Amino acid sequence: MPQASGSPPAVAFDHVSFSFDDHVILRDVSFTVPKGSMKILLGASGTGKSIILKLILGLLRPDGGTIFVNGQRIDTMPDLWSGRMTHRDTLGSVQDIEPGDVNWMTAGRGIAHSERTPQSLREHPHPLHGLQTWVALPRAHEETTPAFFHHAATTLPQQRREGAWLRVVAGRGYGEESPVQVFADTLYVAIDLDADAEVALDDSHEQRALYVLEGEAQLDGADIPAMHLVVLDPATRPRLRARTPLKAMLLGGEPLDAPRHMWWNFVSSSKERIEQAKQDWLEGRFGAIAGETEFIPLPDH
Repeated sequence: MPQASGSPPAVAFDHVSFSFDDHVILRDVSFTVPKGSMKILLGASGTGKSIILKLILGLLRPDGGTIFVNGQRIDTMPDLWSGRMTHRDTLGSVQDIEPGDVNWMTAGRGIAHSERTPQSLREHPHPLHGLQTWVALPRAHEETTPAFFHHAATTLPQQRREGAWLRVVAGRGYGEESPVQVFADTLYVAIDLDADAEVALDDSHEQRALYVLEGEAQLDGADIPAMHLVVLDPATRPRLRARTPLKAMLLGGEPLDAPRHMWWNFVSSSKERIEQAKQDWLEGRFGAIAGETEFIPLPDH
């Protein structure tokens, strides 16, 4: 269908530039894609095809220029989660995680891992902003085989509304479902709001909470400071409003099937299983991480 006269293009780049580690990937790029049209990007590896897609999705910020999607200026979104880390584990996984990506590790019967700043970033100051969340496995799956999966930002379902950006990181929410493998009904949605924007919170799960990472928020008119967790009443749809640019996580799911015990990095429904994990760590039965020489001893208490 031809683009209606006067309507904004689906995508517009206006003199966009982007560099990574002092390597220029895009320089003064301009193009438009009318609604109902398609643009094919051709080029060798490293010429910026995936960077253009991440810029359109708002997962990266350009160094210069302006990007519009359906008439909305993307580079006015709040600061994106930033930095880069390298994950390694005893399964042999080696994977960088970049803004918007998800590294999802299932510990199951036992795994060891490390997270390091890549060597190339250690030579100069670099921001790092992320959120690590532990999700309890159902009792029937506590001894499942350890696993690691990486999900690029572009594979996660997302919705853009007026001043709001919703990304379903794991589980289901807002009518979308993430490709991340979970073992129980899960709600884990990243919410970015422009100042004065608001959104109703999804009510599709029995247990829910809202965690405000950055910014000044209101929930049904009540102020919520940053770095606070609010437990939500079941079957309600309170409205989250941003007084300033806001980052928040909506999380929850089905109730746990039993209490959980936590000691250091070990979590289980069985205290005896945690004692066994302590002994396994002391005796090196978790395995070795290729490329790692540091060993973290078991705490005294």
